[in-house]
Amino acid sequence: MQSINQNLKLGVITCISLLVFSYLSSKLNANERNSPNIVITSCGDREVVISSLKKDYKEIQDSLGISNGGGLIEVFVSPQGSFSITVTNPSQITCIISAGEYWNKGNNFVSMGSKI
Repeated sequence: MQSINQNLKLGVITCISLLVFSYLSSKLNANERNSPNIVITSCGDREVVISSLKKDYKEIQDSLGISNGGGLIEVFVSPQGSFSITVTNPSQITCIISAGEYWNKGNNFVSMGSKI
């Protein structure tokens, strides 16, 4: 049982590290920030942020989870494949921590090196 808990903790730490890396990468890449399909990281009232994702990008909630720190992590996806990853604190402040294109759910993964 302890091995399962250790693996779960390692998975959560890895996921958080990837999210932080993604956030920092988006802040450092000026070309991405100027792209019309990339959401600039921002925070606001949860209802306002989610309403904006739905209205402006046609993104709806695809999945969610609770972080070890108590934040609600959500992935919003559009039918065209754009996506946003958000975190909401207990005070209902939501931040977009990453966004992109080509969200793929299921077994239709693009292999490494393939052109999208």
